Amino acid sequence: MNAIRSSLARPLAACLVVLCAGAATARLVRAPQSERARAAAAFLDSLDAEQRAKAAFAFGDDERRNWQMAPFGTAGVRYGELSEEQQGKAWDLLGKVLSERGVDKVKGVMRLEGILVAAEQERGRVSQMHGPQRYFFTVYGDPTNGAPWGVRVEGHHLSLNFTEVDGDLVTHAPGFIGSQPATVQSGEHAGFQLLGVEDGLARALLESLDEGQRARAHVEREVPGNSLLGPGNDQGFAEAAGLASRAMTGAQRARLQALIDSYVSNMEPAIVARERDRLAVSTLGGDIHFLWIGSAQEDAGHYWHVNAPHFVIEYVAPVRDPQHVHSSWRDLTDDFGGAALKRRVEQRDGE
Repeated sequence: MNAIRSSLARPLAACLVVLCAGAATARLVRAPQSERARAAAAFLDSLDAEQRAKAAFAFGDDERRNWQMAPFGTAGVRYGELSEEQQGKAWDLLGKVLSERGVDKVKGVMRLEGILVAAEQERGRVSQMHGPQRYFFTVYGDPTNGAPWGVRVEGHHLSLNFTEVDGDLVTHAPGFIGSQPATVQSGEHAGFQLLGVEDGLARALLESLDEGQRARAHVEREVPGNSLLGPGNDQGFAEAAGLASRAMTGAQRARLQALIDSYVSNMEPAIVARERDRLAVSTLGGDIHFLWIGSAQEDAGHYWHVNAPHFVIEYVAPVRDPQHVHSSWRDLTDDFGGAALKRRVEQRDGE
């Protein structure tokens, strides 16, 4: 599997910190405050001095890129420390950067945390790393003055990162959601599958392929233990492995589009529209590749990804524990918004 890792790093990977720490942002015209910015400001204003000191960072702070898939990160103000009113402000903010479906995904992650903690307690274990209250909110930059700003929401099986420039939500990446268990086996939430739709759509696409197509899409390699494009790996894939959308039938491309849309539809409506426009071009042009590794059975270890010119979706259910799944969305052109900010600065300088 290492053969499909890229040796080509994104050229703008570090431009966010460079631009935002210096005078470049000062050359941006201050945009009118958006609903997202007002929600972020209201959340910050609801915090006391100690909480705000934990939550508020400079836009170019190194912590911005220190996102996690494991529950190790503790930067920010913890959800469990917030009052009911403050938690309401946090959900208001999430409702401005996510769709209703996306908000439901976050609630689903937290619901599974409660189930996981209860299962650990039944086994006599008390976890310090899990729980529905152990999620951290950080805001980068000042959302009150129209300058670029961002927000991160992170904890076990969740890392959501958003960047706004000139009043536009320019990126929704990196984004990570995990599910443990993949399917709840008992109790009031029995049968609940947080990522069941997404994995089901990928499996349906695989099953729709004929023998020749499947030979290209279903690769005989070891199932990875985790997402390949995790924290610290800001590279794409060196080779476009898998089956290209140009080699699919119209019905199969529609399945591929539905699979991608199951991720895009978590995003804020303006980003949804932009991504769908870009995807229409990539899908018709045959520039998207679908790769599957491992078993095609739902309850067995497997990995798949959708690799496009500007994004990668990954999903992994490792062989050692197929009920513990990770899935991510990476923007290969602009994970943290640095490229968008650079373009806006250049536009201002050229005017």
